[in-house]
This record gives sequence, structure tokens and C-alpha cells, in this order.
Amino acid sequence: MCDAATVLLGLSAGEATKQLFVNIAFVLTALVTILISLESFLSNRSLWVAHENAVASFSNLYDSLRFYLEGKQLDSIKLARLEHYFSDYENIWNALNETWQKERRSFRVRPLEQKRSVES
Repeated sequence: MCDAATVLLGLSAGEATKQLFVNIAFVLTALVTILISLESFLSNRSLWVAHENAVASFSNLYDSLRFYLEGKQLDSIKLARLEHYFSDYENIWNALNETWQKERRSFRVRPLEQKRSVES
């Protein structure tokens, strides 16, 4: 969009058309500024990674529980073992919530150049 704004500012045309191009270039530049600001605020790669880890942990927990219960009679299922699985379930949620809270508490807007160098 910035390239389009630069091209519009460089076009030579009649006075009325030139003013239209200047206005369009100004709007495009303002949109780029707004989008970059929103991207800095909404980009939460660490939260996406934490959620992916949680989904994988839930999947592993489900597989382990299913393996434990497969083919067992109700009277042979140990309550302590089920409580252990439930504890693991709660620990996954708690870890995810702690990650989310820590990320939200430490959030600060960084300049775009600094953000890109950190992500590289």
C-alpha cells in the first residue's frame, strides 16, 4: 500500500486529479499505519504456541486414558488412577492459563523494527 501511495504522489496530472491522488495516498498511508499498529497488538505467537502445546497434551492425555480404560471391567478401574488423569487435565489448563496471564501482563507495544528483529 505504501508503494501505491508513493506512485500516486509521483503521478503528474491535472490539479483536480492530483489533489485526488494526494488524498488517496494519504488514506492508504493512514491505513498502513493503523494495520501495523493492530498487528503489533494482536500478534500473539507465543499464545498460539502455548495453545498448540495444550492441544497436544490434551490429545496425549485422552489417548492414555482411553488406553487405560480399554477392555476393563468397571470394578477393575482404580479411582486413584482416574484422579491422576483428572489432575493432569487440570494441570494442562492451569499451565495454559498461566501462560496467557503472563503474556497479557507483560504486553507492551514494541516498535515494528524491534518486533521484526525479535521474531527473526
